[in-house]
Amino acid sequence: MMLGWSDGGSPGLRATHADRDAVRRIVDLALEEGRLDPVEHEQRLLTVASAKARGRLAAVVADLPARRNERDWVDGARIRAADRHLAAGVLSDAASAGRLTPEEYTERVLGLGEAVTYDGLARILHGLPDWPRATEADLRPAEADRDAALAELSRAVADGRLEPGEHEALAAEIASAGLVGGLAAVTGRLHERASDADRSRVAGQLAAALDDGRLDHGKYETRAGRAASARTTADLGRLTQDLTGRSRRLSNADRAETAALLKSALDDGRLDLDEYDSRLKAAYAAKTVAQTRPLLADLAVPARPAWRGPLDRLFDAGVHNSALLPRPRHWWGRLHPKPLWKLGFIAVLAAWGWGIAAGGTVLLGLTVGGGWVPVVALLLGIHALAHIGAKEVQARTREVIAGIARELGTRPEARTCKAEFGDGTVTVGFHPAPGVKGVPDALFDEAVRLCWQSRLYPLSGLTVTNREETRAGRTEGTSRTERFGPHETGLRHRYGPRPYGWMPADAD
Repeated sequence: MMLGWSDGGSPGLRATHADRDAVRRIVDLALEEGRLDPVEHEQRLLTVASAKARGRLAAVVADLPARRNERDWVDGARIRAADRHLAAGVLSDAASAGRLTPEEYTERVLGLGEAVTYDGLARILHGLPDWPRATEADLRPAEADRDAALAELSRAVADGRLEPGEHEALAAEIASAGLVGGLAAVTGRLHERASDADRSRVAGQLAAALDDGRLDHGKYETRAGRAASARTTADLGRLTQDLTGRSRRLSNADRAETAALLKSALDDGRLDLDEYDSRLKAAYAAKTVAQTRPLLADLAVPARPAWRGPLDRLFDAGVHNSALLPRPRHWWGRLHPKPLWKLGFIAVLAAWGWGIAAGGTVLLGLTVGGGWVPVVALLLGIHALAHIGAKEVQARTREVIAGIARELGTRPEARTCKAEFGDGTVTVGFHPAPGVKGVPDALFDEAVRLCWQSRLYPLSGLTVTNREETRAGRTEGTSRTERFGPHETGLRHRYGPRPYGWMPADAD
């Protein structure tokens, strides 16, 4: 069955000496591996000698592999001796582990002696581990599996998950389980049961909710009664699901905090007295935290953007993008390259400023005597230290650029889009959708917005190019450019201040 010419290879053609020699090698290999006994081996060789057509030769080896040590358990293939030994060991181990009764073991061993092909061998080993087709779901349980299930059953009785009267029925179910999956189903039901400790824990949560005002006495009594008789952890979970999380029931402290925020908004002039009274009443009438969010949604104080000064701009231009530097997370974070670089630069300016203020003699002495050398050396060393994180900054820059390209690629005006960043300029090239000419205003405005709101520093400009392929196969197109700067009041008014500082992913 493994001959190269046996599958659709014109079986009616007359066989050559080479064909017969190839089949004889396969038959000899089968004898060597124990797939054929000597008598059957001799019979097949006689058939090979008398065969006239290729199809007849292919039939002789239809159930034999053409390669040595073939490990695929093909249903119709003859069993090799090594796999029979493997099967005998699997049966013996299964009997020792209690997966087979003595009668079942004897019956399967007899069947093993009669099995000819791998499909028969698979039926003999079904439900047992450690053979190529074994599956976890079809395994027969061993004594150790039953003992583990019975031990879990005893623990369930001891910790209050089961009533003593339930033990006998479940123990009988474990004893009669024919598959490992059946035992897993029993233990799974045990794990879903609520223990005395679970009920005690929920009772404590309900009592705490009563104390802090999340539950009134009526609801507490009802829930406490249900918790005492709950049989599953799911039943207990339903009793406390509205006591935690973003949509939890309001506590007295939550109401007081909401009232304080409203009072602060009244004092700041963001609410007038009528609005304050209305919202305060609604806050004390609310039952959940979610119901108080609309009362405070328009009162939040916007976060102040990180300030970017002259030294930050100098660092961006002279070293690399400080907005994409990783956040220091350890005690030595104070040695981070950016503040070190700033301190070193200020030290150089201070040294020279002191020299100028003290007079030319001191400045000349500093220069000739080399007093300024350590300061400059410190600045250069910090500059080199700052470049240590350049690879990570470059990787983050590529992520930002890839995000811009993905966003622009979803625009209906563009089929594909690619963005690059170099020398402070973002270059965007896109292939237009059918019918689109030039650089559309909507796509260009979106590119400007994405670049302005990115953490790319220094960002001096944006160029968007429409890449159109001509009939001659050349790529041509039109482009549009936007210049960025630190004082672009129009863009700041339109899109807000540029983000700076740590990336959101760095936040703790």
